[in-house]
Amino acid sequence: MLLQYRSGPSARFGNQSTLPNLESEFRIRIEDLPPGRSSRQWSARGESLGLSTDGVRVVSPIDVAIDIEVDMHRCVRLAVRATTVVESPCARCLEPAQDSIQGATQLVFDPSSDAVSDNPVWVADTGELDLGADLREILLIELPVKPLCESDCSGLCENCGANLNRERCTCPAAPVDPRWSALRSLTKTEEEGLQ
Repeated sequence: MLLQYRSGPSARFGNQSTLPNLESEFRIRIEDLPPGRSSRQWSARGESLGLSTDGVRVVSPIDVAIDIEVDMHRCVRLAVRATTVVESPCARCLEPAQDSIQGATQLVFDPSSDAVSDNPVWVADTGELDLGADLREILLIELPVKPLCESDCSGLCENCGANLNRERCTCPAAPVDPRWSALRSLTKTEEEGLQ
């Protein structure tokens, strides 16, 4: 879980350079937040965060849930959760593989603080918190490194390319490298000794 601190009235909120040129649907107007605790939920178009790249396609809406706490000094704490379903080629057979991903982060926004910290500080000129870049980041790090259509996917034949999940391959067994033949004789010797 990421914990990011946002403060100060003069900088922009979110690393907009990482967000594609899309109008963000993930904005919260600070003035509209009531004191105390509240929550918001919404769904947005799958392509609204620009996650559909490099063979990855978002196939369901992005569901966002935010728990909000505003204290008497107007310091805003956000607990953000986002879920969606992505589709990408299976790492073994190249068929489409779907994975449900979810990410979470916590953000603190203090409009009265001028403190300089190691974490960048961003506030939109419109008085809105634009969560688009943060949501994109927490979902990107949850993308599967090795997506699989099924956990027991057999993959493709390395010789003819047949999908071994759908058909039997008729390729002959790969020849054993002669440099390893001495090890084969050891295996045979051990099997004979066990009998």
